[in-house]
Amino acid sequence: MSKLVWGLLSFILLLGACSSSKQHPKQASPSPEVGPSQVPPGHVQLVGTIIRILDMRTGQEGDPCASYPCQAVVRVDSVLAYGSGVQGILSSGDEVVMHFTFTLAPTREARPDIEVALPGLKEGDRFRAIVTVQEQMGTRQPRFIVHEYEKVSS
Repeated sequence: MSKLVWGLLSFILLLGACSSSKQHPKQASPSPEVGPSQVPPGHVQLVGTIIRILDMRTGQEGDPCASYPCQAVVRVDSVLAYGSGVQGILSSGDEVVMHFTFTLAPTREARPDIEVALPGLKEGDRFRAIVTVQEQMGTRQPRFIVHEYEKVSS
């Protein structure tokens, strides 16, 4: 091969090596503020209001849901985006029961063992979240699961 080809190949390899050695910021989990095209399949991005906290303690000993409420009736204020497979499942004004995996209490209180910092929600609070929609066996009503959320002003 000619010196020109070797030089060009060396330059390309060197350029690739330099760009791959850069430190890339750590990728965070999906934020409640992602755009419509970034909502994962089986999820819906929405803004909702806590209407009523259901004080049904569930879970086994040591499970935060055995000590703190994890379910609430939520009014859907607006649907921001749907992931594939769940279009049209919720509308503004719907009231549904949602399960909050990290409880409705502040995580520093209910889950001090994890790094997720959630402020907690009480009746009347509004939040934005990407909600998991799960089919429930034996029923046509899906289960709505909130992992992380962002509190928004009323």
